[in-house]
Amino acid sequence: MTLDALTNGIEAWFAWAPSWAIALIEFGIAIVLALLVYALLRRAAARVIRENVFWRKLASRVGGPVRMVLVIVALAFASVVAPLNHRQVTIAQHGLLLCMIFLAGWLSVTAMHIWLSLYLRRFQADSADTFLARKHVTQTHILSRVGAFFIWIVAVSAALMTFEGVR
Repeated sequence: MTLDALTNGIEAWFAWAPSWAIALIEFGIAIVLALLVYALLRRAAARVIRENVFWRKLASRVGGPVRMVLVIVALAFASVVAPLNHRQVTIAQHGLLLCMIFLAGWLSVTAMHIWLSLYLRRFQADSADTFLARKHVTQTHILSRVGAFFIWIVAVSAALMTFEGVR
């Protein structure tokens, strides 16, 4: 089935509705399908990583970004299929591009926090050298804040670069 056949089939089924209502219905269906795929993936991942504490924590921390990726991809597909004019499709896809850029920033900050948490596991607070452990914890917190700041600066810069007047 081609994309044109799918679009024509949807338009024929909802011939009674205005085009904006058809677009909203398609976007709603896309979001529901993306959330259903996320639930299935989460259930499958939970079975695989049941015993490992690290992987369970990792899966819980990246659950939100993964859900948003699935929703954005589904909305990008729905924007192509929906009965929208060229300008509306362009605006929708630009908005989704901005969402993906900020999502990449969110995932980068999350990955940095996970990496720093793994790094700090080597230094236990109740160890013999508490001064060294506290030193590394303090440095890691400072690095985390500075790193998150720079990641968001890059993400905002990349988002601004998508606008014609900023380039």
